[in-house]
Amino acid sequence: MYGLKRTILVDNKYGWNRIAVLEDNSIAEVYAEQNNTNKIVGNIYLAKVINFDSRNQAAFLDIGIGVNVYLGIEDIVREACEKTKKNNKCISDYFSQGDKVIIQITKDIQGVKLPKASMNIKLSGRYLVFKPLKKMIIISNKIKYNKNMAVF
Repeated sequence: MYGLKRTILVDNKYGWNRIAVLEDNSIAEVYAEQNNTNKIVGNIYLAKVINFDSRNQAAFLDIGIGVNVYLGIEDIVREACEKTKKNNKCISDYFSQGDKVIIQITKDIQGVKLPKASMNIKLSGRYLVFKPLKKMIIISNKIKYNKNMAVF
């Protein structure tokens, strides 16, 4: 027995991308996404610190798309910063102008508001979420334990 017969169907019509996964000719998964070339949420960039807003405790970063990105102090992973001191209260205590930082976009452009970024990078899969800077992997509750499974 060779297991399940898996087929992937892809459709791109009427401004939508649709993907269906069939297992033995039955629908197992369906994904649909509206075509939008400007969507950057979830993208990961190596950004350059341009300047600071000390009033809002934020840094503005250049990611190379023609629009700066907003990084608030609450979205900094302190362990990943080279200039970390014990009690940093100012965003400029973490970075200097010109520093490079890895960020992930968490909110897209909304009207006149800039895209929002976070250093708390998350790579999400079907059954787990990997957070490399936090040194953590979150396993989905959908996985049923089986005594034959490998434990790591």
